[in-house]
Amino acid sequence: AWSLLAVAVVMGFGIVYLNVQINEWSRVFYDTLGTYDSSKLFGLMKEYSVYILLYIGIFVYQDWFTSLLVIRWRSALTKQFVDSWLAQRTFYRMSLTGKIDNPDQRIAEDINLFTDKLVSMVVAFIINAGRLSSFMAILWQLSGVQRFTLFGREWAISGYLVWVVIIYTVLGTLITHVVGKKLHGISYARQRSEADFRAALLRKHDNAEQIALYGGEAQEKTYLARHFSEVAHSWRQLMDAKRNMGFFTSGYMRVSLIVPIFAALP
Repeated sequence: AWSLLAVAVVMGFGIVYLNVQINEWSRVFYDTLGTYDSSKLFGLMKEYSVYILLYIGIFVYQDWFTSLLVIRWRSALTKQFVDSWLAQRTFYRMSLTGKIDNPDQRIAEDINLFTDKLVSMVVAFIINAGRLSSFMAILWQLSGVQRFTLFGREWAISGYLVWVVIIYTVLGTLITHVVGKKLHGISYARQRSEADFRAALLRKHDNAEQIALYGGEAQEKTYLARHFSEVAHSWRQLMDAKRNMGFFTSGYMRVSLIVPIFAALP
């Protein structure tokens, strides 16, 4: 597992390296276009083709190795939890206490979500840290020293564009957190209501004979309708929370397209 994680991370750093090289290639390419030097363009296109082929291969296999790590970890966790659930009649005692709802759903779905999200987030965090440091270094060099007069005093800021990026990103992250912090609780409630509804449907299948003998269809329909109303209620809450989040994030992304232009004008 550690070897798979290392391979995924190393390949991610390979993608970062290729992005840096493509960034440098873009500078040379557009400078060449600006001078109408057609003799260099063919060589530049060959170089770009090599970068793209390498990028595609590394990107695809980096995702493949990450997915392999996820399924191996999920398999190990699933075996561990199933063994614990079935050991010493634990499943029976849990059904009596009712302290943990839907253990079957937790084993089937929550372990899947946990392994997939955690591995993806860890790998992405490490790779993005490398990407951040690489492009911050490039941006620092491009920024130079910005000099201006404010409040009658001469100011000089080294790496001015880097500070613009940090301030803009930190503000955006904080606002996103404030606007979207309700999503966690709402998503958890939705998972639970969906699992309760599935469990209620399964119970009808297991008790089909008793329900048919006693003519309990009407009561069961009412029971299922009540469970599904919880699903619908959770869905509406999620809709509203995502709408509020979307108002900010969509605007933030659109503004992000023009902020670099205005920041670079000085």
